[in-house]
Amino acid sequence: MKAGKDNSYLYVGVHYDLFNDREIGINDKKVGETVTPEVREGQLSKTKSPIGYMFVKLYEFKGGKTAQIVEKNILHPLLASRNTVGEWFNDEDDRLISDINKALNGLSTLGIKYTEIELENDKISPNKKEVIKRNSSNRIYFDVSDVEKAPEGADQYSLWELKAPNGETYHQIYNLGAGRTSGRKATSKTVINYCNAEKFLALVDFDYTKLTATFIKSSNNKEDLSSTESK
Repeated sequence: MKAGKDNSYLYVGVHYDLFNDREIGINDKKVGETVTPEVREGQLSKTKSPIGYMFVKLYEFKGGKTAQIVEKNILHPLLASRNTVGEWFNDEDDRLISDINKALNGLSTLGIKYTEIELENDKISPNKKEVIKRNSSNRIYFDVSDVEKAPEGADQYSLWELKAPNGETYHQIYNLGAGRTSGRKATSKTVINYCNAEKFLALVDFDYTKLTATFIKSSNNKEDLSSTESK
């Protein structure tokens, strides 16, 4: 996460449990900008408590003021309905990252280029890696209000194969107890909605109507299915 000279950075970060990856009951994320990402992340986590702060997304822009312009003039107004306090935004529906990425992709087509910085590396703890994985997915969402609740006794996990028009496939484990589709019956619609593979979704420009999902098997033990899930 070494800062580039004359560059600026847009970050998305969360509070997290420093030790045991416990749920802390806060789904808000902070969207801010800096020219020194390592220093800024440290500043936001400088408290003697079991709760720390860390980046889950980091984008690099050319120019020392570019990230500030994008943050203040584009992202904060776009996310205004989610604002809770200061630069913090509610993410109960787990869509904030996806909304930000769509906005940045749009800016890229207008010539405002950016590079996403890889945050996962051998130097960070397994706990931090898990926080990044859980918070940084770029998902697609559509209305699942008409999908039935799962029947009593249904297996919690099911394995599905998603396919793009070009034939590329992705294996997804659907969890009845996770996400905004919690408790919803595992169907092609809910599984595609749950898909969290950014590179795979990019094949279809995040247009879920171009994807198909085929059921493979289900189990109450995730380990029975994990060996087939795409990473």
